Amino acid sequence: MNYLEYDQMSFGEVYPYLACTTITRNSGIWSELVDACDSLSEKFKIWYGDQEALKIIVKTKSSDQLGMIPEHTYACLPEYTNFLSQAIFLHFKGPARKVLMRDFYKEIMRK
Repeated sequence: MNYLEYDQMSFGEVYPYLACTTITRNSGIWSELVDACDSLSEKFKIWYGDQEALKIIVKTKSSDQLGMIPEHTYACLPEYTNFLSQAIFLHFKGPARKVLMRDFYKEIMRK
């Protein structure tokens, strides 16, 4: 895939939002996100379209319509052991982290 428009940019600059946890008042945002996805070029319909749509929608919202929640609390990666005690949700993104799910489940259920 060709993403030259993002050449020399960090991943965090290109995709600053992580949407593995979302909190909404109603389902309206999802319709907006679908419309944003539908407007994207074909390459983004294969990969990263959700991230592109998030950037589009965030730009249309005022600060009182949108808030951010901390990743280390609502999408904590299991290897960040220094944040685990503060985590409400863990984020097992990708095959390597999926294998950790059983061990984390067993540990949580022991408590």
